[in-house]
Amino acid sequence: MGRVVPFMWNGDWIDVGYPRDILSANYVVLNWLKISRISTKAEIASTAIVEGPVIIEDGAEIDHYAVVKGPAYIGPSTFIGKSAFVREYSSIEEGSVIGAFSEVKRSSLQPHASTGSYVLLIDSVLGPNAVVEPRVTVMSRIEKDLHIVRQLPLQGIVKKYRKLGIFVAPNSRIKASITLGPGTFIHLDGTISNIVSTT
Repeated sequence: MGRVVPFMWNGDWIDVGYPRDILSANYVVLNWLKISRISTKAEIASTAIVEGPVIIEDGAEIDHYAVVKGPAYIGPSTFIGKSAFVREYSSIEEGSVIGAFSEVKRSSLQPHASTGSYVLLIDSVLGPNAVVEPRVTVMSRIEKDLHIVRQLPLQGIVKKYRKLGIFVAPNSRIKASITLGPGTFIHLDGTISNIVSTT
């Protein structure tokens, strides 16, 4: 049996107790990036644009006219589709797919999650193997008269807008061509709940 040893820590600390805390953790960790590290085993189209700092792992594929703007993480064996835009503070984990003409910002795609084409995903977390079908739009801005329990994730925004996207359970699916409001949870059985209220 091991033993517990106390240790003093005065660095960054994020308690990831809720899905939205993943966004804060991404923000902290990606802020540490100062230079890019791009694998020689990644395939980046000649017309793609990569602006650092970014990490792009082995087997990642970035298609023509796609843009990756750091700080960002592109994991192994991921695919960023044609003309897709991966923006700051996004983490695209192993085997994930971003469809053509989609935009992802301040979001986390967990392993093997995917979006279809023409998806707008902001301030959101897709669980492992979650699927967002084409033409889904996430509206993340929380208006002043709306209330949310618990502190919002770190976002690094200049203006004082409050933002929170969607949180999709592992192995679940969002049907095509819908718009989802801030603080929406998509559960495994397909039910939808929301943590943003008017009270």
